[in-house]
Amino acid sequence: TMTWNLICRSINTVMIQREHLSWNDDAMGCKFAHTKNDRVGDEAAYVRHIYGNPLMPWICPLLSIARYLCMFPGRDTGLLFPGDAQYDRFRQILYQVVQEHADEIRSMGIDPDDIGVHSIRKGAATYCCSGTTTGVAYAAVCVRAHWSMGGVKDRYIKYAEAGDRVCGRTLAGLDVNSHEFSISPPLFAVSPEDEGLI
Repeated sequence: TMTWNLICRSINTVMIQREHLSWNDDAMGCKFAHTKNDRVGDEAAYVRHIYGNPLMPWICPLLSIARYLCMFPGRDTGLLFPGDAQYDRFRQILYQVVQEHADEIRSMGIDPDDIGVHSIRKGAATYCCSGTTTGVAYAAVCVRAHWSMGGVKDRYIKYAEAGDRVCGRTLAGLDVNSHEFSISPPLFAVSPEDEGLI
């Protein structure tokens, strides 16, 4: 869910640090220290907004992360997904799932051998741009995915929070044609004595 919702490379998902996550209004924010196209971290201050989808909890990225953190609370800093060879581990699990459902995938007209880790990123960008009747601005998708638009466009079209927030809500599976596109995630009241437990 993190790779899909961030339109990032899976290796970037593996390298997410806990301290790079924050809560920004009604979204979880994620920053990348550097990416393949930003090796020196010029865009490290850009927050990618990840929204909840209480209407479809089975795809909700916030619920997924919350469940993960309940199982593996860990520390406040360090890798969100600690361990050796996490990228290879995920790649192998994805391959096994695809093989187990190969007939179902073929029935959709897709060759199971065409599905890999990078398919998540490609699918997310495609869905964001053209999976709805009111797709997100192409430039906002490119900026979120850290893709070059080429030449002068890269110099003049930059990150803007509003475009990123629309990307985030769309990728969460919220219906852009519904009043529920702006739905808030579940919020929990925490008593002062419980704050140390969170």
